[in-house]
Amino acid sequence: MKKFLFGITATVTLVLNVSAQKNNPYNSVGVDIVKSLKMIQSDYDNGKIKSIDQKTTDYYMNIIPSKAEVNPEVVSATVGAMKNSNYTETVKKSKLSTFAKDILLQSQQNSTDIPALVNKVTNQKLDSFENELVLTSLATTYNLGLSSPLSRCSVNGQTGPNACQAAGALIGLTIGSAICGPLCGVGGAIIGAVFGSTKD
Repeated sequence: MKKFLFGITATVTLVLNVSAQKNNPYNSVGVDIVKSLKMIQSDYDNGKIKSIDQKTTDYYMNIIPSKAEVNPEVVSATVGAMKNSNYTETVKKSKLSTFAKDILLQSQQNSTDIPALVNKVTNQKLDSFENELVLTSLATTYNLGLSSPLSRCSVNGQTGPNACQAAGALIGLTIGSAICGPLCGVGGAIIGAVFGSTKD
């Protein structure tokens, strides 16, 4: 019996360790974004969220595991981009470097090796803002892939291989970070992912 329990424990530990994105220093941020998304998504699916106003965002920013900030500009810009644009356009129009844009767009392609992209980023000399944004996006896309099956989706005509949540998170992270920094990027990623889930 002890050998059986040891075997199960070892297997569970191995599976949990394999699923972590060990080479990404922002993996825990991606894990928290996905946990936060699931909390908000559950309430949204159950009709508990009637609108995305300041009272609603303040409430969720206080109970979700992610350290995030959201203001009306981040909400409006993220939702507007989700309605009128796509992740490719959002990334291409951003003020990020060509290298950062290329990595973010590659992350949304079918069967992308996210850990390999992380290695490219960590070997590149990006400024701290871009480094955090790109690695957070990769961690979010990676962890969304672990938590839900990847699917093809269309966000305003732009078809991507990952769940629409990943495309929405990329849009929100890019926009939120540009408006008011990394914490707003995390808030934008969560809003974008929730909005993206309505397109799956």
